[in-house]
Amino acid sequence: MSNNNVKYQSCDPHLYYNYSDFSNIKEIGEGKFGKVYRAERRNSEQYFVLKSLNFDKDIFEEIVREEINLQRAVDVHDKIIRFLGITNSNSEKLLVMEYADNGSLQDYLKQTFNKLTWNNKYELAFQLAYAVSFLHNKKIVHRDLNSSNVLVHQNNIKLANFGLLKRIKMK
Repeated sequence: MSNNNVKYQSCDPHLYYNYSDFSNIKEIGEGKFGKVYRAERRNSEQYFVLKSLNFDKDIFEEIVREEINLQRAVDVHDKIIRFLGITNSNSEKLLVMEYADNGSLQDYLKQTFNKLTWNNKYELAFQLAYAVSFLHNKKIVHRDLNSSNVLVHQNNIKLANFGLLKRIKMK
């Protein structure tokens, strides 16, 4: 590991992933802040998301620190995408996150809406409300909640895009 990872290692030794541990890396999306890739962990059938962020180094490090702090508060909830760590690809730093196999809720509903029963639709809505309620109970708001930031994994809701979460400061 290179010295530029020391800041992340000091937070948690399991936050850094070697980029060479990933294979079959494919771009699966692009947002206003960067690109999203699906990657397979070598010698396993485990998939991850690698997310690039178009920010300078200092801003990236601040985002990672915030992501770690927020993630520690919400990591116990199964309806929230897990932030797992970081990796380096040449000069680019990438966030490593849990992968959702059915993509965004928006895409999932485009493909399956007419096949879903009302009970299935109710269950998805309930899961989303449950995840948002959990965040609010932790005094955290998601500032960009929309169907592209709600993911579906094995037909279950997963909230994503923690860079836009914010802790509510109570008076």
